[in-house]
Amino acid sequence: MKNKSPGKLSIIIFIFIVLLVYAWEQIESERLGYRLQSLRQEIEKEKNHIVQLDISLSYLRSPERLDSISHKMNFGPPKKDQIKTIP
Repeated sequence: MKNKSPGKLSIIIFIFIVLLVYAWEQIESERLGYRLQSLRQEIEKEKNHIVQLDISLSYLRSPERLDSISHKMNFGPPKKDQIKTIP
């Protein structure tokens, strides 16, 4: 009976190790799934931020806005002596 015990013990230890590795992989898979979901939400948030920045940029560059600002600052077309050409 003593001869079979080390073999059975080895099998039990092997099965225990396999179960531990399997459990660890399942936990790691869940953790990575949550992380992936979090990163996807962050990407979506950043995409929305980019859209808002594009809208702001379009407004800031609009000719109507720039024309309004230039009139408030008394800017006008350049005079002939203010224009320089580069050869």
